Amino acid sequence: MDIGKKMSFKRKKISFWKKRRYLTQLSVLFIFFLLPTPLPVSSLKQGLLRLDFDHWIIYFMGVPLPRELFYLFFLSLLLLMLALFVFSAVYGKVFCGWVCPQNSYFEFLENIHKAIKKRFPLYRKSQLLQKTLDFTLTCIFAGITSWN
Repeated sequence: MDIGKKMSFKRKKISFWKKRRYLTQLSVLFIFFLLPTPLPVSSLKQGLLRLDFDHWIIYFMGVPLPRELFYLFFLSLLLLMLALFVFSAVYGKVFCGWVCPQNSYFEFLENIHKAIKKRFPLYRKSQLLQKTLDFTLTCIFAGITSWN
């Protein structure tokens, strides 16, 4: 290598669709975790969306909605689930790759593994270390999910 030439580090370019997919995954995860999470605002101690099954009321941003909307909400939720089922049956991996929180979690784990394997050769060789990290991260994310 010539001394006069500087080493150039190639940055991995992310395609347009991959950026969109990452944005969609982050949006779904954000909504998934934000809706039931209590916020420090006085009227949002119950989260942005709360379903009260004892009184059949929906609380949206701390405001109780009429009881009739509770039934309409569940009807629209059933239709959404049916639409997701049909969409998944027709287009297959599109739902899993773009929207599914489980796939987003596994891609996140894969990116962590790649980053650690580049820096630490001991981690690359040890299956025990890899499984321990997987178990630890899974416990952390399971705790966050169950808390919500």
